[in-house]
Amino acid sequence: MGIEKIGEKIASSGVYQAAGKKFNQFCDTVGPKINNALERHPKADKFLKMIEPTGANNAFLGMSSLMVGTVIVPRVLTAKKRNPDNKEATKDEIKEILFRDVQTVLIILFFLKAMNSGIAAITTKKKGLPLTNKPFDKLFESQTTGFKGIKDKAGELVSHPIKKAKTVGKNLLNMLHPTKGVIALTNEECTSKYSNFNSMEEIGKMLDEIDCNGGKSDKVFDSIINSLIKQQNIEIENANKASLAANGLGKDAIKEMQKGLEQLEELKQGKIEGFKQFIAAVNNGEISKDDFRVKVLLNFFKDGENALVEEALDLNATLRSIALFIEMTYLGFGLPALNEKRLEKKYLKDGAKLQQPEQKSDNYSKLINNNIKAQEIKLYHNFLK
Repeated sequence: MGIEKIGEKIASSGVYQAAGKKFNQFCDTVGPKINNALERHPKADKFLKMIEPTGANNAFLGMSSLMVGTVIVPRVLTAKKRNPDNKEATKDEIKEILFRDVQTVLIILFFLKAMNSGIAAITTKKKGLPLTNKPFDKLFESQTTGFKGIKDKAGELVSHPIKKAKTVGKNLLNMLHPTKGVIALTNEECTSKYSNFNSMEEIGKMLDEIDCNGGKSDKVFDSIINSLIKQQNIEIENANKASLAANGLGKDAIKEMQKGLEQLEELKQGKIEGFKQFIAAVNNGEISKDDFRVKVLLNFFKDGENALVEEALDLNATLRSIALFIEMTYLGFGLPALNEKRLEKKYLKDGAKLQQPEQKSDNYSKLINNNIKAQEIKLYHNFLK
């Protein structure tokens, strides 16, 4: 009998149906009571939301409780039970837990978020496309480059050392805070932020928000207009091929497309300032909403997979992969290597007790029996080679 038939048989059985009915009655009775209790105690409702898992993501409180409860606490209890009569051995193992396991938990809870936020903020500055929910506070107001910029920033640091120290501290907290502060945008947030606009006014607001969020609207404008010009050139090329195949038909349409390309080129020449003036003219009714440029721009931003969104998603994926790779490399290779060095130093210190060559055999056996845990004996043998 197949699995599906077995499932159908169970589902149609009287016992199963009776149990399901009882469970539904229980939910109908208990559910409203829980809701009423939560309404009377809003703090309880708030607590449940704090620990509520959402799909593949877990609330920070639930995640941290899980990590501490299933990693740190059992390791400490096991360490105490392993050598109940040897306080020195227990102390040594707890040191290892603090060095290795606590680091692992802290990296998973805090460091990955900090790396995502930091790298996204750096990319925002370089690419001009905001990839965080808000910018970091500026450490220096000077925007000049070269020697003068260095001189200006040094002058600011000397003049306002406490203010700059506070800014650095606040930015660090904004990076490390697991649920607040500066947070790298998700893919869904990137799509929402850079697409599905239905008017030129919304496009103008997006450009203003880019500057407010630490990005550079001029770079974003260049990316948009270059994408539109590229697409227009492709369409003209395809139209020319179709015209040749149709013995010259459709030339008027091609001329209109070339005229549109020239308009886009003019828009590009005006740069971001000219583009904002163009948006204002459309909003004021000075330029018709049927204008070719308006139609092309609105079609571009209605698309949830436009070039701007694709750039944001590609950057997002690259940044998160870099952050995850660094974390995995450290946890998989760096941390074990550091732990091995720590153990080698410990054994080197214990090995110094072997003062006389003739005492080596007895002291070595004693050292193995009393000071070295079973899982570290192989490492110690390798160290003595």
